[in-house]
Amino acid sequence: MCVLFSIIFQNLCSFAQIENEEVRAAASSTLGSVAGGTIGWTNEILQCLVKVPKDKEHVRVRMFYLHALRQLIGFYYESVMISGPSETIINDLNVVRNAIKLFADAAEEGVRNVVAEIAGTIASCSMGANDNTGYLVDMCSDSSPYINMVGLCAIRYLRLIGEEELKTKLTANLLMKMMNMINHNNTEVVRAALVSLMTVLSNSPMAVAPIFPRMLEMVCRLSEYFDLVGFKCCSV
Repeated sequence: MCVLFSIIFQNLCSFAQIENEEVRAAASSTLGSVAGGTIGWTNEILQCLVKVPKDKEHVRVRMFYLHALRQLIGFYYESVMISGPSETIINDLNVVRNAIKLFADAAEEGVRNVVAEIAGTIASCSMGANDNTGYLVDMCSDSSPYINMVGLCAIRYLRLIGEEELKTKLTANLLMKMMNMINHNNTEVVRAALVSLMTVLSNSPMAVAPIFPRMLEMVCRLSEYFDLVGFKCCSV
C-alpha cells in the first residue's frame, strides 16, 4: 500500500471507536467503497478485523470493519454483474470467503446478520455452478449453532436473477441441507432454516417444487412450536 493510501486507510479506521453512529457508519461505508478500487485494502481490512477482541466491549469495532466488508462485497457484486469477475475480484472474494467463518461464530445476532449478508453476496458473485454455494452448505454442517444460523441466513441474501439461475445456484444439496436443519436440536437453528426455506419459496416457488410436499409437511408439524405469522415478511 502506497504512503497516501496508507494515510487514508489509517484515518478512516480511526473512526471505528467513536460513539457517533452516523459518522462511524459513513467512515465504514467509505472504507469499503474505496477498498473496492484499491489493491491490498481487502487484506488490510481483514487483518484489522482479526485483531479485534471477540468480546461485547469491542462489538462496535467489529461491526465497523464488517460493514466495510459488506460495502466492498456489494461493490464487487455490482462489478461482476456489469463486466464479469476480474482476477482481483476473484482473489479478494476467495480471501474473504475463506476468512468469513472466523467471524460467523458470534453470540451477537447483529454480527451474525452482517456476516450472513457478506456470505450470501459472495455466493451471488461466484460464477462456477458447482462451487457457488458449497461453503454455505459447509457452514450449515458446522458443529456451531451460530455458524449454522449464519449459513442458513446467508441463503436469504443470495442475489439472483431469474428462475434458471436460481435453480443453478440453489442446488439440490443446499435445499436438502436446509430441510435437514429443520430437525436440528437448537430451536433458533430450526427457525433460521424455516425462514430460509420460506424465503426461497416466496422468491421462486419452482426452485423448491421437488421438495415442496415434504417441506409443507414439516412446516405444518412445526407450526405448534413456532409463530409462523412472522414468516410472512421472510422475503424482505
